[in-house]
Amino acid sequence: MKAERETAIQLTNTINNTITDVVHEKRRQQWKAENKVGIHAFNEFERDAGLFTDDDEYGVI
Repeated sequence: MKAERETAIQLTNTINNTITDVVHEKRRQQWKAENKVGIHAFNEFERDAGLFTDDDEYGVI
């Protein structure tokens, strides 16, 4: 009986971890989709203007 209980606990932990991973990945994809325009705009700005720290005061990090 103890072995069956331990197996059930391991299975429960595996299922919980899998669900957590799926939810995390879904949220990550949703965040990327919601912020895609802003990320693209910042990348374009950085390509055109350089990094915020690319000047004489800060130098290049």
